[in-house]
Amino acid sequence: MSKIIVHKFRIAGMHDSGAVSVVRHGLSAIPGVATVTVNLRKMQVEVTASRVILATQIRAALSETNCTMSDLTVSATMASQGLRNDEPEEP
Repeated sequence: MSKIIVHKFRIAGMHDSGAVSVVRHGLSAIPGVATVTVNLRKMQVEVTASRVILATQIRAALSETNCTMSDLTVSATMASQGLRNDEPEEP
């Protein structure tokens, strides 16, 4: 069974649908990213990937925008195995 890694974070500077589109496009270009879901009202982004995406990769993907990652709230959740966010990853 393949792992699905979920990253959730807040984005500062995302003000309209144009910014949402640019953010979605930039994050989708990161290798291993499967989906990018953006919630403009909550200023939140959820990225699902086949591997862990480093915060530096997220910041680099956002460097072409006026947006910045302001809060990484969830990282490396193995959704396919039903693990909670606070459980350590098994080897």
